[in-house]
Amino acid sequence: MYVPERFQFLLPFECDLVRVGSSGDGGYVVPLSSLENASSLISLGIASEWSFDSDFLQRRKGISYLACDRTSGFLVHCFWALRTIVNQRPVRVGKTFRLLRTAMRFLRLVPPWPFSRQRVFVRRWLKPQVRDIRRDVTIAELLERHSTSFGIFIKMDIEGGEYEVLPQIMRLERDKPGTFVGLCIEFHDIEDREKDFVRVVTELQDVFAVVHLHANNIVPVVGDFPSVLELSFAPRDTVGAGRVRTFPRKELDYPNNSLLPDISLSFLPIDNKEF
Repeated sequence: MYVPERFQFLLPFECDLVRVGSSGDGGYVVPLSSLENASSLISLGIASEWSFDSDFLQRRKGISYLACDRTSGFLVHCFWALRTIVNQRPVRVGKTFRLLRTAMRFLRLVPPWPFSRQRVFVRRWLKPQVRDIRRDVTIAELLERHSTSFGIFIKMDIEGGEYEVLPQIMRLERDKPGTFVGLCIEFHDIEDREKDFVRVVTELQDVFAVVHLHANNIVPVVGDFPSVLELSFAPRDTVGAGRVRTFPRKELDYPNNSLLPDISLSFLPIDNKEF
């Protein structure tokens, strides 16, 4: 698939990259310098798939970590395991044990206080503004709870909420440069929210450079561009001058759904101009 002219602004810069997390859905390709320079990781949206977080923290032992997701947490995963026992007849023992293992894996990711003060979980929806203090939290409030205020790497997969939250992240970065050392974001509903997508990514590019992109093949392409796209960003002063035009990249990218072929994207020069 050739990238349409209106999306040529996504053409990634050359950068040393590394894959973090699984070789399927949940893994991301990120700037190596961002990984090495990160003082902390904030993961926004983890559900039951946090291979990226675990791998990131394994590579950067000792950094602080904050995860935020209303749909996750030890008790949440235990609840779903117990619900399979109560509601399913006959009881699907295999599914119950898988859900219980997920709950135990969560405890390894975020041990209960005081066993790990470096890792914090906030069971809230990330919102641009709080409407219910029991359910919602803003990015500014998360940073107030976080032990690190600079060199933060952001991983975000919040099912469309990124369009409202990312402008707040950019305002924080402009007010205090160096707050964020890199980002990897899964953008959703691009077909329906193209204007929001263009606006938000263009604003991000005031400070950060796109260094990688990958189309999520779980969502079928119905137009001339994928509707779900993983984008990775690095500070502009850490990237090269060259560009990368063809994706996926060998030994870095893998299909989110391993049963389907990955989605190929190619950028072509337009009027000999670079974007």
